Amino acid sequence: MTIKFAIITCSDTRTLETDEAGQKLEALIAEQGWECIRRVVETDERPFIAGALLDACDNTDADVVITCGGSGLSLRDVTPEATRDVADREVPGIAEAMRYHSLQITPYA
Repeated sequence: MTIKFAIITCSDTRTLETDEAGQKLEALIAEQGWECIRRVVETDERPFIAGALLDACDNTDADVVITCGGSGLSLRDVTPEATRDVADREVPGIAEAMRYHSLQITPYA
């Protein structure tokens, strides 16, 4: 079964050409034999990120939508809030599992 992904990089300073995080995610997806059906860079503003999330969910046949980029956990990073704006339901256990896994790789998780 092919899993289809959409990648949204949230950044004021990156373009598709300079988006290293999105490029790396797309390569990792391809290595698994999965498909990236959309990769975009969106301005790091709450309504724009929310709009990109809705567009990816409503107008593609992506099974998974991933966000990356942004400015980390600073006041400028609004990706968590934009995601909450459009989410019907939160599943905090998944986020905790992702952070736990990341801690096995880097202390910056």
